[in-house]
Amino acid sequence: MDKTAGDIMSDDFVTVFDDEPLTKVIGVFADKKLDVVVVKDRRTGRLIGVVTKRSILWPNVNPTRVLARTLAVRTPKIQPDDPLVKLSSAMREKNLKAIPVTEAGKPVGLVTATEVILNSRSILKNTPVQKVMTKEVITVNASDTIGKAVSVMRDQGVSRLPVVDDGMLVGIVTVTDIVEKIIKPRMKASWGEVAGEKARTLSNPVRSIMTRNVVTARGEETIIEA
Repeated sequence: MDKTAGDIMSDDFVTVFDDEPLTKVIGVFADKKLDVVVVKDRRTGRLIGVVTKRSILWPNVNPTRVLARTLAVRTPKIQPDDPLVKLSSAMREKNLKAIPVTEAGKPVGLVTATEVILNSRSILKNTPVQKVMTKEVITVNASDTIGKAVSVMRDQGVSRLPVVDDGMLVGIVTVTDIVEKIIKPRMKASWGEVAGEKARTLSNPVRSIMTRNVVTARGEETIIEA
């Protein structure tokens, strides 16, 4: 029997109420390794949507004034007995790495793209990376500013960018890097928690926050091997 959303969903997810400020969401992202934060209605407990790390990069967003519901992405209705193909289609349609599972409209679990892939081995075990990879890769230079990387992520709808130097791959910068190394320190500084420390700014080079030890895959490797 094919697996369903209920078979692979996790109950280890974090929710916030729709009327809570974005600072609460950013704090969750900074403290936990999550792809999304689930937003639910305070009155009914029903699912409203999810906030992604990428969505908090929009310009002119004041995290103390913007509410979680404002940036919540409305997700398709996924129930425990839905097949994995419906999950993958919903994630692709909304460009999400994780999607909530609901019962009676209330969130009861979360399924990540990684779990969908791992539970689709029979389909993907013979599929080479080169068949599904993006060939026109969007990159930034190590000397580019963090602000430029943020703009590229926002404009292109991506959450990570390969970093190159003289055409060679030297690292990767992700939304998580920006949240943990730029946004969270700024919030702490505004609250007086990091007095005496010099926080990085968007004018700093990408190399100052990128991850250097990048894991790569060969085109002929299968998705499961990669």
